[in-house]
Amino acid sequence: MPRLSEETHQAEARPWADQRRQDAAALFQRFGAECVAWLDRFLADYVFEGEPLDQVVSAARRLGKPPVVRKSKTLNDH
Repeated sequence: MPRLSEETHQAEARPWADQRRQDAAALFQRFGAECVAWLDRFLADYVFEGEPLDQVVSAARRLGKPPVVRKSKTLNDH
């Protein structure tokens, strides 16, 4: 079976990645973090990992997680 070159494959993947980010942001904005988490658990029985819908819901779930803030060190820390 013929295979696409790596450059062609990456070029085709970029529009999908952009669309996935937009879909994830829209899903998160419309339903919020709790609903996205519920939807993710519900779809776990019906959608295989890595499928387009799984990728969108996973990206939306990541939007709901607060960023990790590193603790700053002070002079008294050892």
